[in-house]
Amino acid sequence: MATSRICSIPNCGKPAHARTFCKAHYLRIYRHGRTTAVRRSAGEIKSFLDALLASEPGDECVLVPVTAKKYAKLSYEGGRITAHRYICMKAHGDPVGARRFAAHSCGQSWCVNPKHLRWATPKENNDDKIAHGTLVFGEDNYNAKLKMRDVIRIREMKDADPRKIATVFGVSPRTIRDVLEGKTWKQV
Repeated sequence: MATSRICSIPNCGKPAHARTFCKAHYLRIYRHGRTTAVRRSAGEIKSFLDALLASEPGDECVLVPVTAKKYAKLSYEGGRITAHRYICMKAHGDPVGARRFAAHSCGQSWCVNPKHLRWATPKENNDDKIAHGTLVFGEDNYNAKLKMRDVIRIREMKDADPRKIATVFGVSPRTIRDVLEGKTWKQV
């Protein structure tokens, strides 16, 4: 007869589901990287941010204590916005002009320290990402179908028909034309 296993987290007592954890603890580790994940309501996040604005934060990054590996969001004026945008609006006023981003001078996208945030255009924001090394492009992009060596080879074959090149590399002719015209893979 098999022995029953229980979750390896102290005082849990639930049956083990995977990797010595119960289903709840296993999912917390899978989703958040730790078992101490506690969901925060939008109201708790807003209270944390308002307290941050009332205090004088230092020069270090301030991260919102949320469980998810993504931006903290809260309700604001009938919609949902990210925590860093909320802080930027409260600390620096509303954005001037259309399409402004709350850009991080520290390079940490989850930081909400008002000293690290400013309004920036999409180009300025991308320039910051390049400077910080957080902008992923080329074959480092998870969605990339081509490798750098493929792009070099495609450019060497520039006189061939893009449709034939596309079948060799398993991409669309439009992708080949974009590579040849320098619209994509500019860094190669």
